[in-house]
Amino acid sequence: MLAYMHNKTIRLDEVGIAQGFSVFKIFIPYDAVVEARKETRSLRGTSAVALVVSGRNSPRRVTIPLAAFDGAELHQALSAAAIVAPEAGRLADALSWVSADSC
Repeated sequence: MLAYMHNKTIRLDEVGIAQGFSVFKIFIPYDAVVEARKETRSLRGTSAVALVVSGRNSPRRVTIPLAAFDGAELHQALSAAAIVAPEAGRLADALSWVSADSC
């Protein structure tokens, strides 16, 4: 149960993006974000689209399943983070291929 919940908790704040709970979380500061890309993952015969955020010099990645979020809400959250931390603009730019009806 903990592993399932770990993958679903996403936090955006003024410093960076985090996934998971405090002890097990993956944290990537906005200025360390190297890549944000769309990835299609398949599991048990189905496929899902996710936004994968990679950090500099780290094998850890934050995976945001796009089916779990409304596209407009995700754009709004990342745009708000980009206002607080300009480095987060790279994440908002990566969502240019996501429209509100594609999620």
